[in-house]
Amino acid sequence: MYTGNTVFNLAGPGNLYFSNGDTSIFNGNLTINRTVAGYVAAFGSGAVINGNFIYNNTSSGDNDLGI
Repeated sequence: MYTGNTVFNLAGPGNLYFSNGDTSIFNGNLTINRTVAGYVAAFGSGAVINGNFIYNNTSSGDNDLGI
């Protein structure tokens, strides 16, 4: 569970995996900012977002959201 607004800033090479083993709850806005190439796997186990969801990807890479 995340309380308040949550921001993931991905500014280095690497992968981001979250909410793939258990459902996550975000009590606020969720923002993911990717400025370098990489892989994002999120929400494989679902998520509850009690706010806005923003995904900014200004680089290359694969994204699996909700798979």
